[in-house]
Amino acid sequence: MPSFRQRATISRVATSSAVDTRQNRSWHLLERFPARAVWLAGAAGFAFYWIVARAVIQSITIDEADAYNFFVWRPNPSHWEASSVNHLLNSLLMRLFVGQFGLSAVTVRLPSLIGAAIYIVASYCLVRLIADEWFLRWPLLVCFVYNPFVMDYLVAGRGYSLGAVSYTHLDVYKRQATRHLPLKNAGCFGFYW
Repeated sequence: MPSFRQRATISRVATSSAVDTRQNRSWHLLERFPARAVWLAGAAGFAFYWIVARAVIQSITIDEADAYNFFVWRPNPSHWEASSVNHLLNSLLMRLFVGQFGLSAVTVRLPSLIGAAIYIVASYCLVRLIADEWFLRWPLLVCFVYNPFVMDYLVAGRGYSLGAVSYTHLDVYKRQATRHLPLKNAGCFGFYW
């Protein structure tokens, strides 16, 4: 016959294993729930919506105005001139979009908005490559995309979003080639800027 202490231990173990089984069952239900991908895609879609809204509402900055006045507005092809304000691909695309759709804050920022969309898709792919667990993917995407400094680069028509796209795509390509590097390397992404 077991003593009182042994019976209490057996009772505690039986109770904790029943609780663990219930928790494991609920965990597996959450793991199989397909809405986690919808949450991740919804966060990415809302980020792009927010970036477009900021591009429409926000005033033109001095850097955007200088880039337009010195490299896009001139009739001669001045976008080839070397300058710290001139981002070549941004100036070429800005000249194309302003020439096709007219001058507005949105057309000046359209190359950056295209870069922002590609950056968000690349960040979505990168998050799915970095973390296998769904509860890590959403915070990683929020850190990559919703960072106010990064979001400012994605909105303003200065060409920085096109640079962010190239770095992010390079990292996605590297990670796909090496197949799931550990999460401890995720801290290196902050050094892009």
